[in-house]
Parts: sequence; C-alpha cells; structure tokens
Amino acid sequence: MKTAIDWISHWEKWNVRSVGIKRGNTFFEIYPWVKVKLLHKWIMNTENHQVRGGKLLWNQIQSLFFGWTALFKRYDYWIISNYLERVYKEGKWWDKLFDPITDQLGQSKTCFIELQFFVKYRRRDVYSQNIISKAWWMLPEEFISGILRLFPKKIDGQEYLSRMMKDLNVEVNVASIVTKNYAQYVWMKFLLRVLRPPKVVFLSVSYSNFGYIRAFKESGIRVVEVQHGLIGSSHFSYTYNADFDNIQFPDDFLVFGNNDVQSLKRMRFPVTNIFPIGKSVILPLYNRVGAITGRVRSVSVALQDGEFSFQLLRFVICCASTWGKSIRWVIQNRRMSRSEIERAMQFPENVIWSETDMYECIVNCDAHLTIYSTTSIEALSIGRVVLLYNYDQLSDYHLGKSLMGQKGVYFVNESEDLRLVLQQLNDIDKEELAISNQNNIAFDYHDHLKKYLNEYLEIDQ
Repeated sequence: MKTAIDWISHWEKWNVRSVGIKRGNTFFEIYPWVKVKLLHKWIMNTENHQVRGGKLLWNQIQSLFFGWTALFKRYDYWIISNYLERVYKEGKWWDKLFDPITDQLGQSKTCFIELQFFVKYRRRDVYSQNIISKAWWMLPEEFISGILRLFPKKIDGQEYLSRMMKDLNVEVNVASIVTKNYAQYVWMKFLLRVLRPPKVVFLSVSYSNFGYIRAFKESGIRVVEVQHGLIGSSHFSYTYNADFDNIQFPDDFLVFGNNDVQSLKRMRFPVTNIFPIGKSVILPLYNRVGAITGRVRSVSVALQDGEFSFQLLRFVICCASTWGKSIRWVIQNRRMSRSEIERAMQFPENVIWSETDMYECIVNCDAHLTIYSTTSIEALSIGRVVLLYNYDQLSDYHLGKSLMGQKGVYFVNESEDLRLVLQQLNDIDKEELAISNQNNIAFDYHDHLKKYLNEYLEIDQ
C-alpha cells in the first residue's frame, strides 16, 4: 500500500505547479493548499477545516472581546497562535512556543492573535501582555469567503486535482479550500494597508496560513515558523518533490533539533533558513524529574486524534486489565472529549484521566506511552522512558528513523511485548536519556533563541 509520501512523489511528477488561480497578473499555486487537506482526510477520514455552523460562529463571536483593548496599539511583531500551546506555569497560562520569544522581543512590542476555540482563558490569567482573539480575522474572512463563493475563480489544472482524489478515492471541497486561503490573502492585504505593518510575523503551522504568508511576504514582512509538533521523516504537510514558489512559505523555521533540519531538507520544504533551537519547556521539567528505581508504577498515555486514540486506549485497557493491574495508567486526551470516549468504552479502575496538562503527567509518571505523538521525543528529553505502541506500523513510520534503537525507547506491537519491556526496566538514568535525544531536541534553548534573534533578526535584547 502506498504511503502519503509515495503519493506526493507520484503526483509531483505531473505539472502540479500549473494548478492555481489568477488575480490579475498574479498566479496562486494552490496544489499545496489542496494536497494538505486531501491527505489529511485520507489518513484521518475528516476534512479538518470544514468545521462550521452556528455553534462555531457563536463561539467566535463570544471571543471577540477577549483582550479587545489590544486592538488599539501598534506593534513591531505579530504572533499567530493557538490556545493549544498554553500551559499553566506559576499561576498564568503561558504560551510555550511564543512567550519565551516575546519576552526577548519585548512584550509591549508584540501582539498575539490567538485562536480561541474549544478552551477560553480568562484574560487576567494569561501571561502574554497583548493578545486578541483571532475571531477579529476569522469573521471578516468568512464574510469575504461568502462573497468569493458568489464569484468563483477558475481553477487552472483542475484535472490534476481530480486525478489526485481519484487515486485516493477521497473527495475534498476544492472550492472551499481555495476560497478559505484566498480570503486569508484578501483580508490580510487590506489589514496591512490600514494598520502599521509589523516587522516580523511568527506563526506555527504554516500549512494552515498560506494566504496570510503570501500577503506578509508581498509586503516585505519576514515570516518565521516555530515548530509546534512532530515533523519526523515523513510529515506529508512539509514534503515536496517539485520546486514551488516560496512566496507562500515562511522565510525561517525554528525547529526542535538537527534531525528536523535534515528531515526538512530531505523533504525539500521550500523554506530559506532552518535553525535548531530546542524547546522552552524541557529544562524546567527535566530538573523536576526524579530517578526511577524499582518497577514501573505509573504510565502516562498521550492520545492521538480520531480512531488512533481508540486503538491506543484498547491496547491500554488490554494491558491494564491483565498483567498491568498494579500499574496506574494515566490518560491525557487531546481534542476528543472525555464523554465521547467514555461512551465508547469502559475503563478498569487503574485507568484514570489526567487532571493536569501533558507535561505534568509525564513528570509525575514513571514511563510514557503513545503511538507517535510529539510527546515521545519530549518525554525522552525530560528524562522518561518512551513506550511506542506500533499500531499499524505507525510508530515505525513516523519515528523509526529518529528513535529506533535509541536508549530508553521501546517499540511494542502487542500487550505481551510491553509486559516484557516493563519487567526489565529499573534504575533509569535520566541524563543518559536526555543526552541520547539531543539530535531530536537541542540543548540550551535560550542560548539558541538569543543567537537567532541577535544574528539573524538583528534584534538586541
């Protein structure tokens, strides 16, 4: 069976650079827009940007007044962020990707434009000084999208997109994908005319922001992507075989470690500069982790999205209800609600929900279990053994090149495999685990960040 990377290699032998729309003399390459959504639906069986309706609209309207006073200031730096990146630290909700950067840039010079979706924080509980809801962008974009849908643009190379969908036997709403990204572009071009443009924009998930990025770069604004999750050796959203115009891709990419640098170069992601800086949260957590002596008494479990969560939970329940009755299995859910999961399955008494964030859960347990979550490489650097349930060979596919054979990492296919691994674990040296993982997550995050800001952005702290 072909993988996502195999399909990309196949499709990009065609003239997919010709797939696009025109605005006057400007041509927009839309193959990257559609490729990401099509492969996501093929793998996860859901078209992730199509969550619409009255509930979502009301959710965004409710968030309009979150930090609204920040609208009336001028900023040198914009941060396009997501509520999912916030962790609780010293009494405040702190953005683990961007607050360390804004502390260096100057909080007063920086504004967060944050997606407020499933979770809303009270403004006084948020660490970031200047923050507004992304609803101020999303609602105008919905209005623009409505107008654009009345006057749809002709898509050149539509036959290639049709062939891609036929290959996967999956349909996506190409017109909606094009409208969404083009509306981003139209709205941002307008904003940059009426507001003082920032010098630099920082964001995560560039593949959800193609329209914004193009508008920024056409205006001479530098765009910096900050890695939010696992890239590994086979992330389809970052993989290209053909040479695409870099106008809708970031200028710089701040990544976790050298393995990501090599992966992005091998995957031919069209970004100019890649810098390994590490992760801000790792060292404080590492300093709190104690040695594990004797048998493993607790395992933190990081769920994935969709069906993979259920498969991992079935595996955990099998272990917990047979040989693992003396172990406490602590579940950290992701986007799926507890109620949705609990309606589908019953937990034995020793399988419990985490009442903290994922990082606290990792610190408080003796070992960490997932399929291919980013927490796999984070837990190693924190000083915890990593157990990978290789469901459908997904752990091997996403993490094999970076973690196979590494100290403190165990790929398991069945419950009995995990029993044998945990039986032999004792006296874990956390320093050895962290050192062995430094190609995945670089040491000295703050030093690397300061060097990047000073030498490449020429910002004096």
